[in-house]
Amino acid sequence: MTNYIIPPLPLATDLETKKVLKKGIAANKALAELNGVSETIPNEQIILNTLSLQEAIHR
Repeated sequence: MTNYIIPPLPLATDLETKKVLKKGIAANKALAELNGVSETIPNEQIILNTLSLQEAIHR
């Protein structure tokens, strides 16, 4: 795994481009949809526990 060095702020490049803003809107929509679906799960803790297990396996 390579090390990533966080650049100092403020960044020299402008991140508020049309492409980035559109991706942000799409991500916000997907998260809202996921939030709505997660509220229909009877015991969401089961899902959360399996996600952390999967994360531990892939590391």
